[in-house]
Amino acid sequence: TTQGKPLEEDKLKLLIEACGAAFELDEVRQNILLYVESRMAMIAPNLSRIIGTTVATKLMGQAGGLTALSKMPSCNVLVLGQTKKALSGFSSTQIQPHTGILFYSDLVQGLTKEYRRKAAKLLAAKCTLAARVDACHQ
Repeated sequence: TTQGKPLEEDKLKLLIEACGAAFELDEVRQNILLYVESRMAMIAPNLSRIIGTTVATKLMGQAGGLTALSKMPSCNVLVLGQTKKALSGFSSTQIQPHTGILFYSDLVQGLTKEYRRKAAKLLAAKCTLAARVDACHQ
């Protein structure tokens, strides 16, 4: 423990069981993501063509599905998956505003720094349009 004392046997056993359960849940989550990625060409073909199946899967997962993603404005799609700042005022690290899944995608990160934010906004707008078309044809 952090206090320099060894854990008791029952607490250690519970901790090991909890870690095992966390690993199993992560494995199941990965399997679900792989399955959805393999079906993205049928679920949302336009969205997957624009940003790729992995990023499209993450966007749809954060939004709550294709229908929910299609109903969102592009300014909200831009910040999907954004990390919340936990230590406001105490942390020396900065979190950039308006950065989410799309901002950290390979398509946007491949650009120079001055164009990344504008490209992310444009990509969010195009993804919103593609999701609306895909939801309409579902």
